[in-house]
Amino acid sequence: MHDSKANKARAASPRAGQGQRPALYALTVCLVGLLILGLAGLAIWQARAGYRERAGLATQNLARLYAQRLGDRFDKLDLSLQLLSSAHAETLKAGTSPAALLPGLLRQHQRLHPELLSLQLADAGGQVQWSSRALALPAPQVAERQFFGSARDQAAAALWVDGPLRADDGKTWVIVLARRLNAADGSFAGVLYANVATSSLGPVLASAELGPAGAATLRNAELALVHRHPDTHGAVGSKEVSAQLREAVHRAPAAGVYLASTAIDGIERSNAYQRLEHYPFYVLVGLATSADQAAWRTEALTLAGLALLALLVTALSAGLLYRRTALLAAREAELRKVQHLAGMGNWTWDCQSGEHYWSPQIYRLYGRAPQAGPAVYPEVQRYFSPHSWTALAACVERCLQDGKPYQCDAELQREDGARRWVHICGEAARDARGRVRRLHGTVQDITALKQTHAEMEHYAYHDALTGLPNRLLLMDRLPQALALAERQGRLLALCYLDLDGFKPVNDRHGHAAGDQVLRVVAQRLAQCMRGNDTVARLGGDEFVILMNQLEQVGEAVAALQRVIALLRQPIELHGQPSVRISACAGVAIFPDDAGLPDVLLGQADLALYEGKRRGPGSVCLYSELVAMAIQT
Repeated sequence: MHDSKANKARAASPRAGQGQRPALYALTVCLVGLLILGLAGLAIWQARAGYRERAGLATQNLARLYAQRLGDRFDKLDLSLQLLSSAHAETLKAGTSPAALLPGLLRQHQRLHPELLSLQLADAGGQVQWSSRALALPAPQVAERQFFGSARDQAAAALWVDGPLRADDGKTWVIVLARRLNAADGSFAGVLYANVATSSLGPVLASAELGPAGAATLRNAELALVHRHPDTHGAVGSKEVSAQLREAVHRAPAAGVYLASTAIDGIERSNAYQRLEHYPFYVLVGLATSADQAAWRTEALTLAGLALLALLVTALSAGLLYRRTALLAAREAELRKVQHLAGMGNWTWDCQSGEHYWSPQIYRLYGRAPQAGPAVYPEVQRYFSPHSWTALAACVERCLQDGKPYQCDAELQREDGARRWVHICGEAARDARGRVRRLHGTVQDITALKQTHAEMEHYAYHDALTGLPNRLLLMDRLPQALALAERQGRLLALCYLDLDGFKPVNDRHGHAAGDQVLRVVAQRLAQCMRGNDTVARLGGDEFVILMNQLEQVGEAVAALQRVIALLRQPIELHGQPSVRISACAGVAIFPDDAGLPDVLLGQADLALYEGKRRGPGSVCLYSELVAMAIQT
């Protein structure tokens, strides 16, 4: 009788639960519906934020790119100013008249910078004495210019930048880069300055596609307009900018992003600005928000439709969920059990009994026979490298003391000698008194991941086409090589190499043939160099050779002549006639020419220009340029 009542009670209980379940499921459907709507709204909001974020990243990257390119252009101009200033000082020191040397040097450096309007030298009174181009009469007077006053009043050897301002003709807008000239006694002797037409900066700002209504702008430190793409005629010098830009620059002077309607044309854009590293200019890049808003509206409508569809599916599925809850619960329980029993790479260590458990995968990772049983904690040390074991043992000891989980990467050596990288996780289980009773965790093979990381690091520092070091690795090795050469008292040669005849190969035989030629060139360059030298590819058909531990300059010249002779040998192309190329080289020597990496690179580049002028196969030393300049 008692059993019968109990059975009835147990039988009534499910029916009572079933009576409550429809309301529970209805409530669940409502909650899920609210959740779906909330998630859809969040997704729509995040989509809009994502579009803005991507636009911000795109404009930031473009602003950095433009700033780098403009900075490189100004660096080259400043290098010419420094070289000319040094030549002026040397003539005064030698007691000769600058008039015999400087006009020719001005014209020579003008040819190196086609974008220059002019290179000019003004005396201490501000009267222009010499120019790289023909001077209008009367000669211009620049004593009232801001850059002249700054250079006159400040004795520091600094670069002075001014503009935008009108050039000597009163029409052309220019920016001015100027350096002070000193007399033999150190007093002010005048100013050497370069006039850069603002319009010549247009190709840099127009070098990337900014989409409909996109704009790229260069402004000075006071936010006066220098140049804009697309060009806005008559706006040069205007300081009319949005309040958002002024606030952003005040808050973050170096770089930043903001959303605003441009004061010039009233178009709303997602903008980024970047200050040039060594120059008082800002690059601003703006992408119109109208295109992003159209794409966002389409995505928002799609998400809203999907949310409504999800609500419908949820409602229709409620009945199925109600009927299949028990079956689903049973299957989930079975799945959890299977996952627990078949856990890949599981291990357990009972700290009190000393018992260990390894899953089959751990035996396979260690290359250990299952018949041998798991290796106990001290014994497992023999599988790990000393460094890895030190780190792993420290993690385990901390976990035993404070019970906190740990993770670490370790290198192990299998029984067969093969080495693998594994990721080990562990955590502690405590008893009722809070003492660590057991450690358990997982071991995962991450060898492929480690190899991928190593490959990515290699790709970051090497040219993908030729396998040679790239600019990053070259600029990392160059200061080290300079320091070594200084300690050993030896010479170092930095050689710029540019291929002759490569473009016709590309044009006639295609880029695949051009890539093959570049790989052969890289092999031949590496073949000619010693093990302690560096051959790097900067891009295109430009290479740099870093020669260490030289006793004489002639060693570098002879090596380059061997390189050029080898490069002139025919290059066999797959399925096409063989081709021939040549090369020119420009060489700067440490410590004879300079002691700084960037200066050496600039000198080698200038020497390369002269080598290209002389013709294919030429090797030009920077010292030859200096000698030519002095003789001019």
